[in-house]
Amino acid sequence: MPKIFHLTVMTAALLLMSAQSNIHSENILPNGQTDHKNTEIDIAASMVPNIFHPEKRGIYNDLVDLIFEDTPYTVNIDYQPVRRAQQTFLRKRAHCFFVSDKSSQADLGIENTGDDFIYSDTLNEAHIRIYTLASNPQISSIKDLEGKTIVADPGTGLGNALRDKIPTSATIVPSKTIENSIELLMLSRADALVAYDLDMNIHQNFNANALKPHTDLTLSLHTSYDSISCWDTPETQAFLNHVNHRFRALKQQGTLPLPLNAR
Repeated sequence: MPKIFHLTVMTAALLLMSAQSNIHSENILPNGQTDHKNTEIDIAASMVPNIFHPEKRGIYNDLVDLIFEDTPYTVNIDYQPVRRAQQTFLRKRAHCFFVSDKSSQADLGIENTGDDFIYSDTLNEAHIRIYTLASNPQISSIKDLEGKTIVADPGTGLGNALRDKIPTSATIVPSKTIENSIELLMLSRADALVAYDLDMNIHQNFNANALKPHTDLTLSLHTSYDSISCWDTPETQAFLNHVNHRFRALKQQGTLPLPLNAR
């Protein structure tokens, strides 16, 4: 059985000094290492309650547990707030980062698309959709957002990544969580809500009586190709090859956790 360690922010801090002795700016793992049985892979993980979290576990926890089930590596998953996880990875204090969007490096807070990063297969596709109250018409085109007030949680990226996809006449109101976004929509402080469909579906699954805004499934502002990104080294190449092989086998067997299994 593999060793998979799920670390919270506090316990991860206790391991920082030993981690830094193994992760260097030039060489993350010892060159020439081919026996992966004792190889440690440190993953800086963006924790999202009920999706990927050390305590409020979700579908991505189930997914990585399955993928790492027969890995020869010792995998250390360090759950942190999104921005902190990004910085941990970018400062080379971790070999890999999850959840990463392989279509863009904006999720890492950088603009360039150099060759320093490598990615796993796309583990799941998530779409930023536009939601309105069921009593109001659906938004069926980007043009429908002209002059509208839109509420968005941090998971959508906010900032330029979202601003570039909507009319300049639209106003973005930031919220802390998807629950906060829904509350502002109900209070008529926003005309529409943008959120990842995965986040909305999870929210509704955990809140049976929650408001269910509707959306046009033919329209999305962005598609995130969720994957594991790593610094490009021989060791991480081998690690991601193993991840991809395992993921493809699970997909072929139809044993991925739902709703991933339906893709």
